[in-house]
Amino acid sequence: MHIIDISLPLETGMTVYPKNPPFRSDRVARIVPHDPDTWNTSRLELCTHTGTHVDAPRHFDDDAPGAENLPLELLCGPVRVADLRGIGMRIEAASLESLDLQNVERLLLRTDSESLVDRPFDPDYAHVTEEAARLLRRRGVRLVGIDSPSIEAFDSPGMPVHHVLLKQQPSIVVVEGLDLRNAAAGDYSLFCLPLKLVEGDGAPARAVLVRSESGWHGQASRTSS
Repeated sequence: MHIIDISLPLETGMTVYPKNPPFRSDRVARIVPHDPDTWNTSRLELCTHTGTHVDAPRHFDDDAPGAENLPLELLCGPVRVADLRGIGMRIEAASLESLDLQNVERLLLRTDSESLVDRPFDPDYAHVTEEAARLLRRRGVRLVGIDSPSIEAFDSPGMPVHHVLLKQQPSIVVVEGLDLRNAAAGDYSLFCLPLKLVEGDGAPARAVLVRSESGWHGQASRTSS
């Protein structure tokens, strides 16, 4: 079994989306040498959309489900990685039209944004257009992930992509901030588990891809609704 970690590391000084609070990890207790009754404990400060994270429908609707209600059967299962490097930062519907999405319920987009990893925030990151988001919905995609800080263009009036994906029913699970630099195009099994944050508009997640001779990899069956 081959496991590829597609999560960004959480560390002080990491790049975050503008106006989001920076990530901080502060020690609140430390090991004292030769004292067996001491230990290390840390306090974390971070935004719900820090690093690799999942957007919950509540991100754009106060009455919609939060992170604790994200469907685990969609967050774990067969997934296809599509390599869209070289087409530029604006991913149009035409770019997705050329992909084989038959029986593909989960789709991860590897883009030119991977060149921005470990660099200061750059608003010119890869994103999908509103029509591209509508195409994904028409094709029956139930989860879409991207290696950008957001699936939507920076400073996008009205946030139409998020509204198409999250507010229309059934909601499409959105995973942002992936690290797909070690993931070649193809089919895998995805395991993406966000924190069970009650009424969370989103939640950081640990996400991995798995390739093996058994399990979900290579199967085209869909989960039940």
